[in-house]
Amino acid sequence: MVQLLDIPDDDGEITDWLEDLLVSRNFGETISQLAFLSGLDGLQKTDGDNLADTAPVTEALKQTIVAHGISPLNTDQRSVLLNNPVVLIELNQRIFETGSDYWMQRIASADAGEDQFLKQVAAVNFGDGDPSQRSSVATEAAEATDTTDLTNVTRLESDSATRPTLGGLTRRQLLTVAASILAVLCGAYLFQNAGSQNDQPWGWQSASALPAGVSSDRYLQSIVDSAEQWFDRDSGSSRQLAANLQSLSAGCQRLIDAPHQPLSADQRTWLIEKCRLWKDDIDRLLINVQAPGVDADKTTLLKNAADDLVSRIALAIKNRAEEI
Repeated sequence: MVQLLDIPDDDGEITDWLEDLLVSRNFGETISQLAFLSGLDGLQKTDGDNLADTAPVTEALKQTIVAHGISPLNTDQRSVLLNNPVVLIELNQRIFETGSDYWMQRIASADAGEDQFLKQVAAVNFGDGDPSQRSSVATEAAEATDTTDLTNVTRLESDSATRPTLGGLTRRQLLTVAASILAVLCGAYLFQNAGSQNDQPWGWQSASALPAGVSSDRYLQSIVDSAEQWFDRDSGSSRQLAANLQSLSAGCQRLIDAPHQPLSADQRTWLIEKCRLWKDDIDRLLINVQAPGVDADKTTLLKNAADDLVSRIALAIKNRAEEI
């Protein structure tokens, strides 16, 4: 899992950190922190904003990244990316839409916890790795850029050899501030979105989701039943889907924090570890739904991916209950 606190001090490790971030399931969480600390007032852009013209990251440089990754960039260009969450959001979306050979290999080499989910999202966007099914954008980007000749990419002129920073602060100074403000920021975001649903709490947030005084198998079955309330929700629009994913993610956090008294120690450990992975999957879908330019067709694909995720969660818990 990529986190803001993991930003390396060594410039040589920034490339791997940025590439891990761009294909990470918790991309949305980390990019929100970067956005706040970079002074960006939210992640939503108006229809009139053209991300392709976001200075000083040129379109040629973006095509290089989409085709070949971060390694062709110099220190200053990596610093610009670290200071530009909006461009990172665009790159994340384009990587999963175009699926160049470089990024397909990067996704394939993801750790075991992330690999299955990332491949599923990649398949939703550009097929199962078959180049013939892939968007022509990836091929054009690869042909338009060559890692051995980057003269068509505008490089930033700078005599500074310092590592990338945000807002003029060093990373260590920045992270000291980040730890104290992140909880307030997240709380404000949840408060702002609390009124998006007009009905009572549902799923894992409902009062009946975690019953007391029942057997362990009945307790797990109640969690399954609560998860399947997802399929009763209206997720036809991207706004509705995002609201439901937010509620599902919050419910998953409740499962992580709950004492689960009807369960044995091993059962509690299993459930909490699984919930952490599932929450990452849910949050990954959420950031894709909230990305700029998500149309009705993409919303449908993401809704189908969410349906499949919830079905797999319910099946895993049900199978665990049957083992008791």
